[in-house]
Amino acid sequence: MINDIMNFLNIEDKDIIITKILTDGNIKEVHLEKSLKAEYCPACSSRMYSKGKYFRKINHPILQDGYQLILIVTQRKWRCTNPQCNLYFNDQFNFISKYKQSSNITPYMILNEMKKYTCYYC
Repeated sequence: MINDIMNFLNIEDKDIIITKILTDGNIKEVHLEKSLKAEYCPACSSRMYSKGKYFRKINHPILQDGYQLILIVTQRKWRCTNPQCNLYFNDQFNFISKYKQSSNITPYMILNEMKKYTCYYC
């Protein structure tokens, strides 16, 4: 069932876990996070440790049955244990760009809807 939800939402990350699904009126919330695995620094190959988690609310306009779909994404903050390197980064997801509040499919859906309109005066 989880794979069906991932395919339906058009999410291609393989290491994502759906932690819970909530429905409140016409709003559906799907809580996602990456599975916990050992992270190593891309710069110095030292082990990284998690500095905590933060949550992002992402609009994902794939539902067209009158429901609003919100993805609650849990991202971990990672820091390198090597004091000379001290690299810091967050978990990244393929379907969300950095600093965006909507998924990457939103601009494509907007462009697809605008194809219906033609320019008569161009």
